[in-house]
Amino acid sequence: MKSTPAHHSFLVAALLTALATCLHAEASNRPGFDERIAEDWRRTLDEGDLQELMATYEATSALSDDEGEPIAERCREHADTLDAALITNPVGLGVWHAAYRCAEALNETGKADVRSARFAALVRHGFAARPDDNGVAPVRVLADADVWAFIQASGQELLFDHYDSYASSRHLVRVVGLWDEEEQRERVLHFDFLDSLVRLSRDQPGAGFPSYRRVLAEGLLKRFHELELGAATAGYELLLAARLPNQGERLDALERQAHEGSYVAALRLLQVCEQVPGADCGLRAVDALLPYVEIRLSDALVLLARAYLRGEIVPRDVKSAKALLDAADARLGDVGGRKKLASLSFRKADAANVWPVLSKPLKRAARGGDDVAAMLVAMNEVSTSRQGKPTARALAQLQRAAEGGLIQAQWLYGALLIDQKRLDEGHRWIERAAESDLVPAQRTLGTALMSGTDIKQDEARGLYWLERAGHGGSSEAMLAVADHYARQSGSEQSRKLEIEWVRSAHIAGDPQASLRLASVQLQRGNDKTANADAEGILRYLVGRPDLADKRVGKDARNLLASWLAHGIDTAESRKEAIALIQPLAEAGDSEFQGVLGGIHVHDSDPVVRRTGIAWLRKASDGGDMASTESLAFNTWLGRGGAPDPAAASQLWQRAVDAKYTPAYNNWAWVLCTSPDAGLRDAKRGLDLMRELQTLVQLDFGSNDTLAACHAADGNFDEASRVQQDVIAAAEAEGSEAEQLARLQARLALYQKGSIYTEVGPEPEP
Repeated sequence: MKSTPAHHSFLVAALLTALATCLHAEASNRPGFDERIAEDWRRTLDEGDLQELMATYEATSALSDDEGEPIAERCREHADTLDAALITNPVGLGVWHAAYRCAEALNETGKADVRSARFAALVRHGFAARPDDNGVAPVRVLADADVWAFIQASGQELLFDHYDSYASSRHLVRVVGLWDEEEQRERVLHFDFLDSLVRLSRDQPGAGFPSYRRVLAEGLLKRFHELELGAATAGYELLLAARLPNQGERLDALERQAHEGSYVAALRLLQVCEQVPGADCGLRAVDALLPYVEIRLSDALVLLARAYLRGEIVPRDVKSAKALLDAADARLGDVGGRKKLASLSFRKADAANVWPVLSKPLKRAARGGDDVAAMLVAMNEVSTSRQGKPTARALAQLQRAAEGGLIQAQWLYGALLIDQKRLDEGHRWIERAAESDLVPAQRTLGTALMSGTDIKQDEARGLYWLERAGHGGSSEAMLAVADHYARQSGSEQSRKLEIEWVRSAHIAGDPQASLRLASVQLQRGNDKTANADAEGILRYLVGRPDLADKRVGKDARNLLASWLAHGIDTAESRKEAIALIQPLAEAGDSEFQGVLGGIHVHDSDPVVRRTGIAWLRKASDGGDMASTESLAFNTWLGRGGAPDPAAASQLWQRAVDAKYTPAYNNWAWVLCTSPDAGLRDAKRGLDLMRELQTLVQLDFGSNDTLAACHAADGNFDEASRVQQDVIAAAEAEGSEAEQLARLQARLALYQKGSIYTEVGPEPEP
């Protein structure tokens, strides 16, 4: 039985009321915000059982036929189950909608009234509880079925329905476009149940890390696609396209998806072409987007208008752009199209090409009381002013928008107040935006609290905000959290936490995090799985042409070459390592010259060793301090020639003068452990280690050197004490048994009053 006209019109009216919820106010003050429903949500997310909640959707879906119409007989038979589901899941739109439809099917008018009223109240609250971020924040739901219940109950024409591609953020957004025939308006709505599922997975291993969120999101997209849930296919195909190895293949995949009917792929194709314009990219993107422009979908109109105004991938055409924006404004109401374009246009070039078309209409809307327009105008003025200095008018507009509840305005207004040294007031505004889950505000606040910059230092609060920003997708915040745990005492737990936060940033696609993770994994010694993973990461980074000239790309190449040469250490791997490095070394890059020298100097062939020394010397002459230190160590040992302690000391002194910290430890080590009493110099070694302590916090390896120097100086009690701390730190970091045995053997020597000496290789013939 279909909905009765009376109930159907009631629900449609309720949903339209929700859509028109008064904006620009704190959530708890908005019409539709219901503290009782808010408490139901808090209790469900904090105490609810995920399996039991998902079972309520299975139970209610069984009450309808394949077209979603309730079957009266089933509703009657399972009435008790339905009543129990409403108790278990007091916030599920899909459950309450099914319950309301069942009451209608059974002609239970009283129940239908109560359940439809609850459904409408949940919808109103869902929109009212969102942070005010210019319509981007999604409505929180528990399941995909909740979104479909909303669409069914809206009574509006469905224009499009897709999941956006997941980008390591807090949400897996389902975008729904509806056409309001009465108002002649397109309504673009956003929903998310990922954050709810993560909250409900609180007891699952790894749920506290952003990586769990991404794995869950991608797994859901894949599963929904396999189940042929239409909304998921576009998002899943975008995910697959993003993983293709080169830009050309990604563009081809997006173009194919767009022509097969994926609206979001057509939008993404145009955006990608603007980032990497090619000879025919713009024409292909416009061709893919035109079908959606012709049916007047607002995002298509806005993005094509931006392309015409920028004139980068298609010829500049201001007249066509204005016509497209007029159509988008008509679709969204007021200056909705121009506001959407303004929110996407803060590049420097946009100030000259895009904003002249937006400025007057937005300023007029701002004068008429539109806080979003006022905020966008002010943000543009700030971004284009010298050194980001706001005019008094822009500051006043941002203040108005911030006081109206717009969280981007709160963040920017707070940052500008801090620039003016109105610190307390500025941080209060930033914290308000952070509380509404604006990721840049969370990262800004967390960073300030961790460092104590312009605010009282509070590492616990700083860590809290950085973790929230990390869960919102900020890889910078994830790495900052990892840095916090890296600074801890060196316990196994803190080390695991560091690695998991680095791994989260790596999974989020941060190249620097990927390099850091590979480095950490290679330090795990004989862990074959970790080594293989690290090698795969490094090969991926080295293979990315966009990273070739960047620091992270060079470091990845160096680390991969070092691993191939010294870690795998086969004739074939050394040959590959040299092939990676030699062209860059011969081109004059001193850093790669040093790496190449380091590979050659460990060869068993004396001639090759001497070649290595020559490369190290060339790199050192070019100013590479790592090569200078390596040249010093190999000169001391006599690799590539006779040992020359005097020349080695001169090289080490040069590196120390440049404050290259590894040189302090390595020079002190040979001075304090040399088997040649004439070369041992414990006092100089101790001086080097004390100076190093003023530059960095000593790790257990450096403290191992410090203990050896105390022993060489005759202070065996202090050597034993330091060495015991070294062993404790090594055990806490999970060092391998072989390394621990060496550390304990040195402790035994000190406790017996003996020094430790280390025999180096014999001089070259």
